[in-house]
Amino acid sequence: MSDNSEQIELLREIAKWSRFMGFKQVKEVLESQLTDEKKTLAYYLSDGKNTSTVIAKTTGINQPKVTELWKEWASMGLGESISVSGGSRFKRSFDPKMFGFSLPEIKQKSLESKENTDFTLEETSHEQ
Repeated sequence: MSDNSEQIELLREIAKWSRFMGFKQVKEVLESQLTDEKKTLAYYLSDGKNTSTVIAKTTGINQPKVTELWKEWASMGLGESISVSGGSRFKRSFDPKMFGFSLPEIKQKSLESKENTDFTLEETSHEQ
């Protein structure tokens, strides 16, 4: 095994154990922040591609509150602000589904506007 491949294997092992050690702490922080289905969905949709306006329309949370949540989540290490043309967006670091959170079903449909995607909630009941 070459030095380079040994280093890569060691880094993979370190990453695996880091994920394992941090799982409980991340879950606790997510549970403290994603206290209802709307916030959970807003966090899930915050993939760096969706605008705060799209997330607001989808979740029913007003747009200024979405940007406020983004700042709060970024300060807690739940994601980061990324630059996009015309400003910035939040990109989450974790998938809430991996931590046991349920999400409402969403339908995707194309818009004939500047934003390529819009989401609408399906009326379903899910538990967290």
